Amino acid sequence: MADHFAHRTITVAAGGVLPLAITGRSFLCTSLDAPLNVAFDQDQPTPLLQGLLLNFPTGFSRLQFQNPGAAPATVSFYSGLAWLTLAPVGVNQIVTG
Repeated sequence: MADHFAHRTITVAAGGVLPLAITGRSFLCTSLDAPLNVAFDQDQPTPLLQGLLLNFPTGFSRLQFQNPGAAPATVSFYSGLAWLTLAPVGVNQIVTG
């Protein structure tokens, strides 16, 4: 399995929901400009926090971002297939294990 990671920046409309078909085992939120919720596959939405790092032993194939706010919200994140063991926010390199 390749250790490929992708960095994405998305904007979710005010009061909107944005589903994305993304496959991975790790998720790292690197920046967030307003409150958002995120759900992995069919799980319940969780408040998203800048610096949030989650690893999923069985992986995920779908993310759904929800914006409860009255203004658009932008989030940047990494997702990938490798297990993240070190992922400080604000650096340009990710170390995988």
